[in-house]
Amino acid sequence: MTENKKKYAYWMRPSVVSEIEEMIPDANAKSKSDFVCKAVDFYIGYLKQQKNINYLAPILAKSIKSETDSA
Repeated sequence: MTENKKKYAYWMRPSVVSEIEEMIPDANAKSKSDFVCKAVDFYIGYLKQQKNINYLAPILAKSIKSETDSA
């Protein structure tokens, strides 16, 4: 099930809007709004992945160290 969209107003530099308009076809987006939604979804996924890496990296390093120490 898809969530209904709601209109919001955000400030954005004109140069960014120009880049969005230029990249809409490359992003396979239907509009500037669609492009921005896809970009935000991508960035949120990136940030969540970074949190996971920051959480998992020390655990993995500790596990690998104990495996190599016990070998």
